[in-house]
Amino acid sequence: MIKLDLSEIPITPHQYRLAGGILVAFGIVLLGIGVLLASFTISRRAASGNYTKISAEDCVKKIGALHLQAVVQDNTIHIQDKNLNRGMELLASSSQAAALCPNWMLTDYCLGESCTPSGLTMSLKYSEKK
Repeated sequence: MIKLDLSEIPITPHQYRLAGGILVAFGIVLLGIGVLLASFTISRRAASGNYTKISAEDCVKKIGALHLQAVVQDNTIHIQDKNLNRGMELLASSSQAAALCPNWMLTDYCLGESCTPSGLTMSLKYSEKK
């Protein structure tokens, strides 16, 4: 086992303050870089959010690829699946369905035997991003 005894190294209080000041300055620089990167990410998301508008037909096609049944009624997409044997798969597919249609807001969601009808029922309503 290697023991390192720093008590014999002569360090003055001035050197401790200098080392602490350098570490604090380094931390502030890293914080500034983090804030700068976060602001770039937020501005890029805001700029790209204006261009991600998906029509009801495109959304239904994407939902169909997840093996879910979707029906468009007015400005709402109703999604159903009555097969409860696919429980975890339904949970994952429904999450993906909501993510694949970015300008459609989740308004209703039910998964389980107590839903009417039992299984998965969810609704996405068209919502214009601001």
